[in-house]
Amino acid sequence: IIAERRGSPALVASCVSAMAATNTAGRLLGGVVIDRLSARQALGAVSAFSAAGMAVALFGPPTAAAAVAALLLTMASFGLLTTTIPVALTRHVGRALFGRAYGLVFFSWGLAGLSAPWAAGGLYDLFGGYGAAYAFSLGAAVLSCLAGASLPADPAPLASVKA
Repeated sequence: IIAERRGSPALVASCVSAMAATNTAGRLLGGVVIDRLSARQALGAVSAFSAAGMAVALFGPPTAAAAVAALLLTMASFGLLTTTIPVALTRHVGRALFGRAYGLVFFSWGLAGLSAPWAAGGLYDLFGGYGAAYAFSLGAAVLSCLAGASLPADPAPLASVKA
């Protein structure tokens, strides 16, 4: 994606490290977010990072810098979701059903992770660029925001967190 927008090999390589760091930061921040917000608020908000990343990719300037920004926003979302989903599941299904629910969520996430690159590649071949894949991903991210925001209230009161 970066190379397609004329990014240098050095920028591509450094972006891989930046994506790992952004994912890690998202995981750490996700713990703070889910400790302070309801599952509805957290999952609705953190999916917005992915939507923002796809919006930058789709509507932003066709530059390598915009591609880096899109990828970093997407990786922040991934990190945030990796932490917030297990806590949200525990709140909503309880510990007795957590294992089953967690398994289904991450099986689905893994299936998407395996199939999405192939689908994006097919859309790239069909349309001559990543625009259709970005549009599809933006739509999925917006649906994710809406799904998170439409969760019922957490069943138990949140414990206050002292910073």
